[in-house]
Amino acid sequence: MVKSHENGEINFKIKKSTPFIKVINAYCKKLGVDPGSFQFMFNGIRIQNEETPNDLDMEDLSTVDVKVAATGGCGFLYGRNTIMEFGKR
Repeated sequence: MVKSHENGEINFKIKKSTPFIKVINAYCKKLGVDPGSFQFMFNGIRIQNEETPNDLDMEDLSTVDVKVAATGGCGFLYGRNTIMEFGKR
């Protein structure tokens, strides 16, 4: 589930072997924004597109922080949280 004050909630259920690029693209498509607008982080480390929940030793309902790019040279600001639910498909 992706929680946002501005955008409500978006739910994701993925396999632990699914590359994060699929989640990133789905999230950004739903919001109608460029994937380069965000950084996805887990335990303070940026998630790479090819990484999977297995690679990061994530557990069911783990939280992924999504940093929204800020303009004006301020770096990145936390704006949303992603809660991942893993299932067998």
